[in-house]
Amino acid sequence: MSLKTGTRLGPYEVVGPLGAGGMGEVYRARDTKLDRDVALKILPESFASDPDRLMRFEREAKTLAALNHPNIAHIHGLEDAEGMRALVMELVEGEDLSAVLAQGAIPLDDALPIARQIAEALETAHEAGIIHRDLKPANVKVRSDGTVKVLDFGLAKALDPNTTRSGVDAAASPGPRTPDPGPTMTSPALTAMGLILGTAAYMSPEQAKGRPVDRRADIWAFGVVLYEMLTGRRCFGGEDVSETLASVLKDRPELDTLPDGIPPRLKRLLERCLERDPKQRLRDIGEARILLQDLQTGNTGEADAESTAATSGSSRRTAAWLGAAVMAGLAVGWTAYALVAAPGSAPGDDTPWRVTVEAFPGLGVVRNLAPAPDDRYLVYEGLAGNVLMLYRHDFESGDTQPLAGTEGGANPFLSPDGLWVGFHQGGNLMKLRLAGGDAIRICDAPGDFPGAVWTPDNTIVFPLGWLRGLSKVSADGGEPVPLTTVNVDAGEKGHWWPRLLPDGRHALITIWNSGAGLIDSEIAVVNLVTGDYRKLFRGADARFLPPGHIVYYHAGRYQAIAFDSETMVIAGEPTPVIEDATDPNPQGSSWLGVAISARGTLFYTRDQISPPARLAVVSPGVAPQPLTFPPRSISSLALSPDGRTLATSSLESGMLRIRLLDLASGTDERVDLPGSNWNPYWKHDGSGFAFLSMRKGDFDVYSKTVGSDIPEQ
Repeated sequence: MSLKTGTRLGPYEVVGPLGAGGMGEVYRARDTKLDRDVALKILPESFASDPDRLMRFEREAKTLAALNHPNIAHIHGLEDAEGMRALVMELVEGEDLSAVLAQGAIPLDDALPIARQIAEALETAHEAGIIHRDLKPANVKVRSDGTVKVLDFGLAKALDPNTTRSGVDAAASPGPRTPDPGPTMTSPALTAMGLILGTAAYMSPEQAKGRPVDRRADIWAFGVVLYEMLTGRRCFGGEDVSETLASVLKDRPELDTLPDGIPPRLKRLLERCLERDPKQRLRDIGEARILLQDLQTGNTGEADAESTAATSGSSRRTAAWLGAAVMAGLAVGWTAYALVAAPGSAPGDDTPWRVTVEAFPGLGVVRNLAPAPDDRYLVYEGLAGNVLMLYRHDFESGDTQPLAGTEGGANPFLSPDGLWVGFHQGGNLMKLRLAGGDAIRICDAPGDFPGAVWTPDNTIVFPLGWLRGLSKVSADGGEPVPLTTVNVDAGEKGHWWPRLLPDGRHALITIWNSGAGLIDSEIAVVNLVTGDYRKLFRGADARFLPPGHIVYYHAGRYQAIAFDSETMVIAGEPTPVIEDATDPNPQGSSWLGVAISARGTLFYTRDQISPPARLAVVSPGVAPQPLTFPPRSISSLALSPDGRTLATSSLESGMLRIRLLDLASGTDERVDLPGSNWNPYWKHDGSGFAFLSMRKGDFDVYSKTVGSDIPEQ
């Protein structure tokens, strides 16, 4: 129902329309009693025919009216006239944030105060037990004086016919009550009125799944809005609601594409707000408000000191972990063997030194390193020709010897005393005494075998492939006993790469999630007695570096972050390290190039999987003709039937991407596909290509029509 200018609702006279949305039509009106302008939000007609729903709404509205904060648009009251119900609200002049963002990214100096004021509004509401549930740029107004007003607090719940109690949320306030689900895909508050259309991109994963929500849903939405402010583009999107929600549930925010100059602490805040698991997400928006306030004012208090010590703004933390470790880089094939060490003669010098020596002779691949506890030798998986087996390299003598009986063996790991090596061979878990002897079978280990750990109590903990969690078995042999269970409902796919912590009772593991593969993985600490585990942060291939860091892989590089191995708590921000180390294989195979010994020596291989390569056209009797495309780590390529287009897959920021290279024009276009994708193979008519992908958490074949935005399975 549209209202004409001059229409009266009690003391309010309509001046003109302001807009319309899923929650009703909005008009500018004049309060003839108090001589002020207000906003009238006309509620849907369905309220008039549902007394119970109207009563619940009035109860919610009273709670919302109690909010009093300069960054929250106030509710003045309810008005009932001419068969219509209207919310009387503060009229906020200025542009809404969506209009501001339509012009592009907001400069950091302007974005910080806007974000801080949004956080202050959320903090006040959460302390009152109220969740917004529909935070998005269209519900944020920015006045000409820079004041921010957040609109429509709690109205998504107030309008929901499923609401059964007051506006104070159980999950947002103390007490044993259970949080209500709030508006979801099946809630008429969203679907019947079309609110989902403007909300999907900012909806938290648990909200999109119809699960109970608490204030952490607002924290997710805050992170999405902050990302959009800094980048000028949506964090999650799609052509329709279903694609947008799929993006929310599966895609990882591309935080590496944030503009230059974004403080590391702000980037870390975004990561914490956008944790898909609510248990790992930032728990209190007040923490965000404090950080934003510090960044805005340039405060260098304790929080900044911690960050400064952990980021590129200072080399102290980098020097600390370098000073505690000797790093040995092993590179074969096209690069040299190098030693990197913290200089012992100059403890105040943060710059490592490098010495180049010969590569391991005759080996095309060196991977999955297992250093001795005392650093005297290194066991690793090597490939000579087509023969894969284990090798031992002695650092004192410089000798490298194959280990007899390990042909076809992979993924070596050492006993705590360094006398035995365990490994995977022919679907079996095996062990071999390094002093000599035959390999001994321990138990069955069919399928994938992504690493193992040998504990001080003579137990071996290892994964049994996808969806089966960790198992443990006596190193003397026996039947494996399940240790952890993969939480499939939470999107987990596997528990991989256990790495022992100093107490011998806990380990770091990599949790693979159904989604984009390696880039979607998380690091957790697991109790090796009970099997209980707790997620820490996003990343893969985590290892403890004495005396107090975790080195791990994330977003295309290895990083280090401070970690207390007694309390199992991380601190500060990650620092990039060993940026020339071999990347883990994003397809999921256990192909690793980093290891840390008990003494804190860090060994790694350098660029041995797929170094950046240039492409050239080779014809019989003609010298190779180099192409102008930039060099990349190309893993596969396929020429179209007409010979005009080359489809390639290359490793970019920890994921395999497919690109189409036009040989005539020299254009280079990355195909927009979710997850890791590789091995393109052209159709006979050249209309498209098939390829492998693990976007759904497993390896499947898809096809892509050239020029189409939709891949088909």
